[in-house]
Amino acid sequence: ILENAGEAALEVQTVESFLREWLQQKENENTRERYKLVVDRFLSCMGKKSKSLISNISHRDILRFIKSRKDAGLASKTVLVDTKVLGTAFRLAMRLGLSQHNPVDKAQALKPLKSTSSVREPFTPEQVSDLLKAADEEWKTVIMFGYFTGARLQDCAKMQWDDVDFEHSVIMRRNTKSGKDKPLRMSREVTTI
Repeated sequence: ILENAGEAALEVQTVESFLREWLQQKENENTRERYKLVVDRFLSCMGKKSKSLISNISHRDILRFIKSRKDAGLASKTVLVDTKVLGTAFRLAMRLGLSQHNPVDKAQALKPLKSTSSVREPFTPEQVSDLLKAADEEWKTVIMFGYFTGARLQDCAKMQWDDVDFEHSVIMRRNTKSGKDKPLRMSREVTTI
């Protein structure tokens, strides 16, 4: 009817089409991959409702998703991050006029999420020694590099010679989690393992 009257047709977006399009607009590949996991799990949790209009998603759907993540045994911080990802997407849908409300905000207002950070203990020299005994030569280097610098193993595995500043005795590496350049220095006294 609108097209016959010379007006633009109403924009109709399903939950799935909106979230997939939102993902494609993420320029950082790591961010896009992390968010994709959340979107895939959310759409799976929604079942057939993922094909309905985005405006049909309610706070009950978000609470159901949160419950499913908690029931899967995930850490509270992971559930909180997943919820924030969805909140960002639904906030955009609201700003674009595709929805009257943000269901994540409503869910958080009813049942605020609390997160606790887990405490991680570093490997002991004995544990590192056991790892080194089981590893091949390439992984031995990566394990020792991670142990002595405190860097993530993924960062250690991607290390290049260009990342080493011999003049200043510093290793510059882009942190895979934060995406920021970070100088790596020896965090432990080098001892025999």
